[in-house]
Formats: sequence, C-alpha cells, structure tokens
Amino acid sequence: MVYESVHLGIYYFFYFFSFAWFLLVAGMMIFRERTDKDAVFLLLSSASIISSVFWGIWNSHWAVTPVYYPIDIISAIIGFSAYWFKKYFHKSQENTQLNEQLKEADRLKDQFLANTSHELRTPLHGIMNIAQTVATKEQDRLSEGSLNDMNLLITISRRMSYLLSDLLDAARLKEHRIILQQDSLRIQAIIPGVIGMLQFMTQGRPIRLIQSVPEMMPPVMADEKRIVQVLYNLLHNALKYTEEGTVSISAEVRNGQAVIEVADTGVGMNEETQARVFQPYEQGDYRRSDGRGIGLGLSICRQLVELHGGQLTVSLRA
Repeated sequence: MVYESVHLGIYYFFYFFSFAWFLLVAGMMIFRERTDKDAVFLLLSSASIISSVFWGIWNSHWAVTPVYYPIDIISAIIGFSAYWFKKYFHKSQENTQLNEQLKEADRLKDQFLANTSHELRTPLHGIMNIAQTVATKEQDRLSEGSLNDMNLLITISRRMSYLLSDLLDAARLKEHRIILQQDSLRIQAIIPGVIGMLQFMTQGRPIRLIQSVPEMMPPVMADEKRIVQVLYNLLHNALKYTEEGTVSISAEVRNGQAVIEVADTGVGMNEETQARVFQPYEQGDYRRSDGRGIGLGLSICRQLVELHGGQLTVSLRA
C-alpha cells in the first residue's frame, strides 16, 4: 500500500506539474498575443486541455467514463495546429513583403549611384582637362612644387573617374544594359597597350611586367573596350598587391578557347578572401589594401568575361 501511495503521489505530482506548466506557458502566450485574433485558438486549446484534466480527475475518483473522450484532446491539437499554421503563413507573408521592400530599396540605391556617378563625370572631366592643360602649357612657368601638385590633381581625378565608371558599369550590368560590340581582334596587339598604361606603377619598385603571348595566336571575337577594361583591372590589382618580383600575363589557346592568365609574386590571398573576392564591394585583406578602390573591379570583370561566354577564376600557386 505504501508503494502504491508513493507511486500515485509521484504520478499526481508530474501530472499536475505538467498541467500547471502548460497553463503558465499558454497564459503567457495568450497575454502576449492578446491583441492578435489568432489567440482564440490558444484559448480553445487551453479549454480543451482543462476539460481533459477535469474529466481525468473525475474518472479517477468516481469511475465515470467521459462520453466525449478523446474529442477534447483532438480539439486541443487542432487549436494548436491552427494557431501555429496561421502564424507561419503570417510570417511568410511578412517576409515576402520585406523581401520586396529590400529589392525596391536596392534598386533605388543602384539608380541613385548611377545617376550621381553620371552627374559627377562631366565636372570631373572638366577639372581633369583644365589641370592637364595648365600642367602642359605652364610647366615652364610653374615651380616644381606647383607642377607636382597639378600632376597629383590629374592623378586623383583619373582615379575618381575610374571609380565613377565602375559604379556606372555595376548598375548597367545589374540591369542587363551592357551590350557587347564584338569584333575580331588580336590579343597580342592589345596586351602591350594595357601594360604601357600601367608602367607608372612599377617606377621606383623592384617589379617587372612580363608578357608571354605567342605571335601566331589566332584572333578572338570580343569587345575590345571591355577586354582592355578587364585586363587593366587584373594587372592593376596584381601590381597593387605585389611589393617585389614579377607580374606576368600570358595567353594561349586551349580546346578552341583563348585562355589569358595573370600571375604575380604578391602577397596572395587566403581561402576566405578567394571565396568573396568576386562579390560586389568586396576587397582583399584590409590590412594590405590601399583604400583607393570600392571593391567593384573584380566583380565587373567576372560579369564582363561571362558576357563573352568565358569564365574568370582565381587560384593559388605553390
């Protein structure tokens, strides 16, 4: 008898503890959701559970079988299920609306950047042209310091012009507004011109620019302006992150496609940087970056290469 009393006491303890815990949790949910019309399902479930507990106690003392059992449990399950399903659909609808709002905000951001870049290009080019004219015509009259300042102004203006061009290209690529003007061109004739534009970056630095393109390489169908843009960006990045050694560019034909490779002896990048380097507004190691770019160059290059039907990848050499 003692064993049965202990056993029954433990049973009632866990039974009423679970019931009290349920009432507490359900009450908190109903109180929190009191302004929500879906709280009626919680009330239905609570009433069903309370009814089930009441008839369980009645049956244990007076051996009266509840005639509608287990309808009360089924009602509780239905009430909870209806509540959570309605919550799920409401949250799903809210997420859809937020997603549309984010897309619209992103579109407005891109439009703002494109419009701002376009409006800034004209006065910036005017400043650059005036500075270039003054530096050329008045170089004999200007002091060395003033001439250096004018050249610095020209350099900064060109850098800003490149940034504005990247912003415009990023917006155009996102809206699929860039149309390639493809023609037959020779890679071996384009690469020397790109290298010539970047020779200034090797002045006073122990870096050599090397090109290795066979003279007999066949012509390719591509947009010359965009190919120059891609090669310029790749070589510029390689030079920026190389303190000494070599930066090389080579080209060959593999399986009927032109393969152009830019390699350097620079600092390299880890796996994390490789995973995000082609994403918009991403840059390399911030400790090594000069802070001059905005992280659009490689993203634009990859999209331009893909427009040509190619692929742009990055890899580390041992």
